[in-house]
Amino acid sequence: EEAAVKKIYTDIESKYGIKILGTTKKDHRCAYCGAKATSADHIHPLVDNCKASGNITEIYNLIPCCSSCNSSKGNKLFDVWYNEPDTIARIQSLTSDYAIRKKALQELIVLRQNFWMSIIFQR
Repeated sequence: EEAAVKKIYTDIESKYGIKILGTTKKDHRCAYCGAKATSADHIHPLVDNCKASGNITEIYNLIPCCSSCNSSKGNKLFDVWYNEPDTIARIQSLTSDYAIRKKALQELIVLRQNFWMSIIFQR
């Protein structure tokens, strides 16, 4: 039963995530810069200061991204990395919608946290 509840939430979350990020199931784009997604990034890093952060590889913590953004972000928190001057300059050189992407990503992060917290507290 718990697996069925998780599947329902995962499906709903995926549909909203695709809508928020403005992508499609067939054309995965980097959520950060809009380039073709070649990997998935952990929004909340698995490692912090050389120690396990407590975050895990789960759908709520993964986002499609290109290898360039994945390498650039490394183990930084999204809000820290996405607001760095070098990151802003690089992404603005690739797309004109940096502010729109930033807002969509922040909305997606909150959405995902709310979905998964509701599952945790249903137990």
